[in-house]
Amino acid sequence: MRDKAAVEEVVRDALDAVRPGEADIGPGGELGLDSTQAMELIMQIEERLDISIPVDTLADSRTFDQLCAGIMRLD
Repeated sequence: MRDKAAVEEVVRDALDAVRPGEADIGPGGELGLDSTQAMELIMQIEERLDISIPVDTLADSRTFDQLCAGIMRLD
């Protein structure tokens, strides 16, 4: 099982790479990504965590917490 804090850090870092200066998102904060940004975010997270994230995980995630929870369930 992945460490929640580590997953959150990776997601924040990836968000900062995709949307510089906007990674200071709260737990319930909307991701607000267009399709290109969403794919870039997923690719960065996959690379950093060495996992494969199904498209459904992002499609079902509107907020930071939802995305992190979806990633945590991928074991």
